[in-house]
Amino acid sequence: MRLETHLDSMGDKCNLTQDFHQCQYVVVVVVVVVVVVVVVVAVAVAVTVAAAPPHENIASLTIIHHSPIS
Repeated sequence: MRLETHLDSMGDKCNLTQDFHQCQYVVVVVVVVVVVVVVVVAVAVAVTVAAAPPHENIASLTIIHHSPIS
């Protein structure tokens, strides 16, 4: 929760009326965080699928396929 509040406060300082370069670092940080999260989730899913027996692989992929993307 504290991180979200911090990001919101940074977002308030970064509005469209200001020069984009003043808040470019915020964009970079957000992109890096998103990429890291996606990579970690992808590795975790790959390890889980690889470690599971074949009949569980299908169930895992089905759950992943139907889960909403956040």
